[in-house]
Amino acid sequence: MKKRELHDLAIEIFQCYAENQISLDIQWIPQSDLQRADYINRITVDIDDWQITNSCIEYIEKLWGLYAVGCFANCYNKKVEKFFSRFWNPNFSGVDFFVQNVGNENCLVVPPVTMITKATITCTQVGRLGQS
Repeated sequence: MKKRELHDLAIEIFQCYAENQISLDIQWIPQSDLQRADYINRITVDIDDWQITNSCIEYIEKLWGLYAVGCFANCYNKKVEKFFSRFWNPNFSGVDFFVQNVGNENCLVVPPVTMITKATITCTQVGRLGQS
């Protein structure tokens, strides 16, 4: 991508987050701090392997109702019986949330860290972000 395209994409993401009252904390690491940047890049922790707590789910469900489908779960962290996963999982409903037809189902969207922006944009485009 060219600098202008990256700039336009950054503005689009910022506007999406601002319109939907989403906050995101970002840390920029300058190139002059290469040792620290290299160290962070070499950590072998899977940053995409995370989940939200049951108390968080309960709070969100009070706001938006019970969820019918989990969109980025696996058999270990699913919060809803029907769930889509990144890969094959026992008892899953399908692979890749981005190609699923969820209709009007209330979706629990807890994407991997590396897919938060794509998931936010997708949900916004189909009019599913923050609806009850």
